[in-house]
Amino acid sequence: RSEVEKAKKKLEADLTNTQEQIDEINRRKAEIEGRLSKVDEDLRGMSARLEEEQGLASKTSRQLKDQHDRM
Repeated sequence: RSEVEKAKKKLEADLTNTQEQIDEINRRKAEIEGRLSKVDEDLRGMSARLEEEQGLASKTSRQLKDQHDRM
């Protein structure tokens, strides 16, 4: 009976330890997902700004070409 009790206590301790590890992994996962979301948001913003700048550069280039052609 004592061996069964020891085995049971060991399994309970192992289970508790495993549950704590899972909780820690889930916490880290949520933290990483939050960071990834922020990076994705930043990337979308930068991409939109890049497209806007490229459009402005293209417009300016056309205007310069038009002015050059008028000369």
